[in-house]
Amino acid sequence: MKSKKKKGSFGSNVALLFQKNYHNKRPLTEAEIIEEEFENSGQGQLPATISLKKQMHKLINSNQFSVPMDSINCILSISISCLYIYSTYDPLTFAKEMWGHWHPIFLSFCHMYFLIEYLLRLYTAKNLSAYLVSFENFLEILTIVPFMIVSQSQPDPLNFWSLFVRMLDLLRISTLFRALKYIENDINRELSRIIIGALTLVIGFSGYIQLIENRDDLISGDLTHYQSFFDTLFFIMTTISIVGYYSPVQSFEGKISIILLMAIVVIVIPSQSSKMIQLISSKSVYARRQYKSIDKIPHIVLIGSVSQITLFNFLEEYFHQDHGQHGRHCVIMMPQRPDPTFEMELMQSKYATSVFYIEGNPLDQRDLRRCLVEKSKAVVILSDKLSFDTQKEDTHTILQAMVIKNYLSSKTDKNQSAYTQICMQLLKPESITHYELSLNKEDLKNDQIVCIESMKLSLLAKSCLCPGLVVLITNLIKSSKNPPKEITDAVEQKKNNKHLEWLHDYWQGKTFEIYRIEIPSAYAEQTFSSIALEVYKDQKFVLFALEIVVNDTPNGEILLNPGAQKLPRPQGQNVTYTYFGYIIAPDKELAEQIFKKKGLTIKQAVTKNIEQSLMKHSKVTEPRNYFGMGTGENDNENDNVIQVENIEGDWLKMCHKASKEVLKQDIEFKTLQDSKLAENHIVICGMVENIRHFVMPLRADHLVDPSPIVILHDEELTGKQWQQLRYFSEIYFVKGSPLSESSYDRVNINKAKQVVILTPNVNKVARDKSFPGDQKKGNEPSQEDFQMSKDGETLLDAKTIFKYNIIKKKNPKVNVVTELISQDNIAFLLDNPLLYHLMKKYEYDQTPTFASGEVYLSSLMDSLLCQAYYNPALPTVLRQLIVGENKKKRKRNGSSTQSNGYGSINALLGDNSIIPDGDFSQIKTSNLYHLPVPPNFKGKPYAKLFSHLTKKRFMIPLGLYRTETVSFSAFDDEQQQKHPQRRKTMNGQSTAQSPSEQEIKYVVTNPEQDLELRLNDVVFVLAQADPRDHSAWEDLQNLNLSETQKPESNKDGRNREDDFFSNTENKYTQAEDEDIIEIKPNDQMQGQMQLINNFQSKVSQDRL
Repeated sequence: MKSKKKKGSFGSNVALLFQKNYHNKRPLTEAEIIEEEFENSGQGQLPATISLKKQMHKLINSNQFSVPMDSINCILSISISCLYIYSTYDPLTFAKEMWGHWHPIFLSFCHMYFLIEYLLRLYTAKNLSAYLVSFENFLEILTIVPFMIVSQSQPDPLNFWSLFVRMLDLLRISTLFRALKYIENDINRELSRIIIGALTLVIGFSGYIQLIENRDDLISGDLTHYQSFFDTLFFIMTTISIVGYYSPVQSFEGKISIILLMAIVVIVIPSQSSKMIQLISSKSVYARRQYKSIDKIPHIVLIGSVSQITLFNFLEEYFHQDHGQHGRHCVIMMPQRPDPTFEMELMQSKYATSVFYIEGNPLDQRDLRRCLVEKSKAVVILSDKLSFDTQKEDTHTILQAMVIKNYLSSKTDKNQSAYTQICMQLLKPESITHYELSLNKEDLKNDQIVCIESMKLSLLAKSCLCPGLVVLITNLIKSSKNPPKEITDAVEQKKNNKHLEWLHDYWQGKTFEIYRIEIPSAYAEQTFSSIALEVYKDQKFVLFALEIVVNDTPNGEILLNPGAQKLPRPQGQNVTYTYFGYIIAPDKELAEQIFKKKGLTIKQAVTKNIEQSLMKHSKVTEPRNYFGMGTGENDNENDNVIQVENIEGDWLKMCHKASKEVLKQDIEFKTLQDSKLAENHIVICGMVENIRHFVMPLRADHLVDPSPIVILHDEELTGKQWQQLRYFSEIYFVKGSPLSESSYDRVNINKAKQVVILTPNVNKVARDKSFPGDQKKGNEPSQEDFQMSKDGETLLDAKTIFKYNIIKKKNPKVNVVTELISQDNIAFLLDNPLLYHLMKKYEYDQTPTFASGEVYLSSLMDSLLCQAYYNPALPTVLRQLIVGENKKKRKRNGSSTQSNGYGSINALLGDNSIIPDGDFSQIKTSNLYHLPVPPNFKGKPYAKLFSHLTKKRFMIPLGLYRTETVSFSAFDDEQQQKHPQRRKTMNGQSTAQSPSEQEIKYVVTNPEQDLELRLNDVVFVLAQADPRDHSAWEDLQNLNLSETQKPESNKDGRNREDDFFSNTENKYTQAEDEDIIEIKPNDQMQGQMQLINNFQSKVSQDRL
């Protein structure tokens, strides 16, 4: 029983795939052959040898033999049919004995070939009984066997039976039915079937009637009253079409034939026509469409889970003018036709002439040919970010990618696979490993893979350390248009534009993107900081990363702000370096002109002065003391690599972790009365399967004082989540509902410094459905129940918005990062009614809520995938900006005494001891930090701070995080002028106004050089160590130490004296008294118990 069960499972899976894709109309494949042999085996195992019949069956049905055999058969069949028609015009000439003329010899040869092929197909038939009763077998017997018998038994060529068997060759026109399986379009295939059937019927009856009516003349040799084939054909056509014109048929057999013909026409033609009409009605125009490429206009193919919101976000980025003005097309292939609403919006959009929708299956090579995948620049595969089964979604995505790669590799052009790029989204990080193991490195070198889960969680975690990072990354990924003229004019006039100045600065920063440009080799041996400073001074652009390509390799090592490191030269004669820089610029054309302008060349005098300034600055103090770092610890900065591919891998060495693995007996279960959490912590509302991607950036080894993390979720940790969290300390888990206000009191929301709200799990939302009809009674939810419609997506955002409002109500000043699915729902996060007018006028991304980095939109990953098509290295660069270096553990140069931070004075100044060719592991790179603007730079232009940080601190500023008090009453005045009655009550009085002035926060990417700095500004900087972790700045004696020492005040989270619960009375019921789990390392258990005892004693004393 077990073997039969296995056999059925294997056979059904293989047969389902190939029957679905090829409808059993193609020649048998390897999988079908294996399946057949597996089914016929008695023990469920493949036989050691394959029988001769099966080998012949495999050979005949393979593409190498099936196509040539069908082609030869069709050509010979059409040839002898046409030859018979031609012979009717001179029958006596062609009526010769076997060896007296070439005509009978050719006919004998053709029928011999037909006989051999027929015997082979009869022998190798998979189902002999079905083949014997098939129409194909009947025609083969009718056209081959009589000819062979008569040609041998009747030597007289003018004998009636000799003429009759030759006339039967007209029926071999039906062999054209074999060509139908090579027609990809279903409608064209059925139409061709009707045409071939009608042609066979008309030609066959015409030949028969022409022979019957002329048999006496042919036998006697008198052709005076001979009727030609064309006259007979004309009679047949008129009889079928207009029910008779004249009747030249005199014989009884001819009249019977006409009656039979009319009966067949009356029965067959209507049925075939109705079938054709039904097929056309069932197939949409998109199922018949085929894309036709245009010279010099590239196109991409978009497949996968393409929703309406996702599509228009992707198209907006793909067709943006920042990527060039040349034309380009996008072909969308989906397995179903678009719904009417989606179809109407697509036809009425500005992309109507550039977007082509095709209904088809990405796993079917016929549909891939309809999209001209082999001529496309890229195939983009989008994933369903709300999928109820992420593993299944990733599996389907990988399957599509592999089918496309196999299709491209089957083309005659061997470089076709390298020409067409595969850009795909995967939901889970482990799916990347599965995909890479399925192919070789050569096939993967041009692929672009964006892991949504790891990128999203890492970005949300890093935004806890650098508030506003979400909008900074969004500005660098998404293309944006320039600010409206009304905003630009208002700022230039400087009249009552306080409410527009911040919007202008923010909007101006949105126009910048990341571009990869080549740096001339003449810049070798120059420090990266000096080149970045020159680029900024001359072009106002930011050079923040370096890529070194060795020889002709497609990609090189990406170094994020190597600081004072000089661009290395190769040591070997056969080694060449090509330098590329990653620059923040408005568009690609301007970025490419940076190093081509004559005004921007490295001048030796300027460079020398910069180098001397660096040397002079370095002599002030030792780096370790200068940056305030200890000397007793061995902290290799090169180990700050956060690897996400393997939970048990090298990434553990790059994070703050417990000294020993936390076991279950080390977990403390506390109740509300005796528990306390540290303040200044990070709260995450919700839980994901791969939670480590959120924790790792917050436990990176380069962080001086990692903040405690509190997880609020209504379900207990799974085994996989526990396996990931057991390596870290200061992790708290609170079981409670994020939709309950009391839960936020339990996580001490008033003392939290950052809150992250994740989208609820789709599985849980589906299980929580309570509407009638959503689930089948007595059964588990089906796949359709889990499919998220537009209303379902709104429901997910509704719960997220509710959590956001509760948190803001409990603690209005806490920084909150919210994950939303629909951008329109940002309107529900606005706390000032006047901001609705701003959103309505300038769209969602111009609101302070979005500009402050409080909203993460899931559509950002779609824009990133599109940008990766234009800039393949962008995901790698962004990953380094967010989580650190995206490399394996750096190699060591043999020294085991490297110090903290910048290491040695040579590393600080970029003193390049000989660097082995292609080995850049010793070059230090940077991480992203927040740096408060020093008081001495208050009122100074931004360019002065940029020059100081780049020249003397080897830091690269990327933008500002600003706080400003703005009045939005001007927007209300505009609305009252347009709609004077809208703001009036029934008594004629104005409605209650919200405060017109409001403190807002926003991000300015690459600010203008003359932008005036403020004391509350914070700079996004790329530095090789925490810039706030040093004792003093060389030329800034009045540095505000309160800002720099803020992390020191909270360095020991266990000495906090404030009770976790502000209200110790009986506020909560016993049902709400749920467990709080804290994960601690073994060597801290005794200390924690002592602190708890001290805290309980203090509480008792306070009560007394």
